[in-house]
Amino acid sequence: MKSTRRWQKVAANSIEFLQMLQEEGYAPEEIHSIYVYIARRFAETGQRPPGDGLYDLFSLMKSTPPVP
Repeated sequence: MKSTRRWQKVAANSIEFLQMLQEEGYAPEEIHSIYVYIARRFAETGQRPPGDGLYDLFSLMKSTPPVP
């Protein structure tokens, strides 16, 4: 990720996050891959998107998947 500190201040599913990715030069395919990663990570960790709709990408990345 290109500017980690800036990313930590913005919810991953906000318009600001999308605009930040675009400003940093990510191609549409790369942005799509980031959002697919987020969705897969929710599934892997057994989490649901938060009720308030604000996704903390770094907390999600640090989550440990459940042990089967």
